[in-house]
Amino acid sequence: MKKIVTLCCLSLLMNSLAIGQIVDPVKWKFKAIKVDANIYEIHYTATMESPWHIYSQSSSKMGSSPTVISINKHKQIKPFGAIQETGKLISKYVEILDVTLKYYQESVDFVQKVKIKGNLPVTVQGNIEYSACKDEQCLPSASIDFSILLEQSISASRTLLSCWLL
Repeated sequence: MKKIVTLCCLSLLMNSLAIGQIVDPVKWKFKAIKVDANIYEIHYTATMESPWHIYSQSSSKMGSSPTVISINKHKQIKPFGAIQETGKLISKYVEILDVTLKYYQESVDFVQKVKIKGNLPVTVQGNIEYSACKDEQCLPSASIDFSILLEQSISASRTLLSCWLL
């Protein structure tokens, strides 16, 4: 009898562990690229497992949860221009909702330009809200915080030093 009770308890424990696993089909990577003296491009790159997708920033709020990227206010960081999206944009009209949904599968790179005032290093912090969906299923909206250190480019310093030595 003790063996049966133990076996049932183990079975229930295994089932609850399997059900409790969190599905996370979207992986994020962050990087900064110096493009001018005080200008950086911040890259927020999402990679989605097949067949999952995430919505464009410009997707209809009526039928989706558009991706929203927010940068925390900082006296040395000034975002400028719209956040650009690079990837294969898919537009799909949903008749029952009378909306066109815009989303990315596989991967998308969101790029924001920022101007830096003052000395480096500076840390850009913020948050991304997004929703991962597939076919007829969407996960609850997710939120991820990010922190990206902007610092003087070593290669740029070496180039400047090399030019000065010539």
